[in-house]
Amino acid sequence: MSHPKLLEARFDSYKIDKVIGTGTLGTVYEAQQVRLNRKVAVKFIGTAFVSEFPIEEFEEEVFDLAGLYHPNIAMVIDAGSVRGQPYIVTELIEGMTLEEFMESGEPDPVATIGIVSQICEGLAYAHDHGVLHLDLTPNHILLSEIGWVKLVDFRMSRPFTPSESAEGAGILPFLSPEELEYDATVDHRSDVYAVGKILWLLITGEMPPAHREGELSLDSLPEAWAPLIGKAVRRDPEERFESCEAFRAELLEMA
Repeated sequence: MSHPKLLEARFDSYKIDKVIGTGTLGTVYEAQQVRLNRKVAVKFIGTAFVSEFPIEEFEEEVFDLAGLYHPNIAMVIDAGSVRGQPYIVTELIEGMTLEEFMESGEPDPVATIGIVSQICEGLAYAHDHGVLHLDLTPNHILLSEIGWVKLVDFRMSRPFTPSESAEGAGILPFLSPEELEYDATVDHRSDVYAVGKILWLLITGEMPPAHREGELSLDSLPEAWAPLIGKAVRRDPEERFESCEAFRAELLEMA
């Protein structure tokens, strides 16, 4: 949900210019950081999440994100709140989402390997620093104008709540089985699963199926890619790649 009153508004040295996206956690705006005269992205966290989780928990997780310095992760610049509405400020990525990139045509295998390799590098770094993404979708992967992949919109430890809006937004196909179970434990292998689904999308040009029960059929995948993707999207996390580094290592062998 957007915040119309914020448009053209100033707060904490930021001037909101326009809405540039919406996600499962809130609305993202392009803004001007007046004090430093630079463009940034400001994400206001949705009221549903604000009411459900203490502000202290939000601040703690933002603090963890702010400690991540990696070329494949959008850098957190600032955070705060306006009238009780928390926000996060990150670098503004000039480019397009992976979803927009796919709309221009299916990438060739070399481009696909390059994109997924960078995704794995960013996630591996985050995991090494104790941060999970848990919301990896084509809209949360940005491709900069100079060729960098940037991961945005980390859901971190926020539990996923199934809804019609989530299904309509194309989120479910990228969620691991354990994320869809309220009492299941999630870890870095949930992100490994999501990367497998992203690779599935890039290779086939079609939205991968949601994982509701049993193992997924790999019949729609090219024979050469089925073993790699199949291992990443196994229902049991113990049967997946043990890390994003391990996934990337086997991916690069496909080059």
